[in-house]
Amino acid sequence: MNPPRALPRELLHLAWPVLISQTAVMANEVIDTLMVGRAAGAGRFTE
Repeated sequence: MNPPRALPRELLHLAWPVLISQTAVMANEVIDTLMVGRAAGAGRFTE
């Protein structure tokens, strides 16, 4: 059995890909929001 001190290191080793992917998804959503806001400000979505 692993000592309790090794648990955080193991969790970080398993979790870093998830953290990277979640950060990338959030960045993509922020960029999408900024682009739509710019397009709306330019009058592209008015009828």
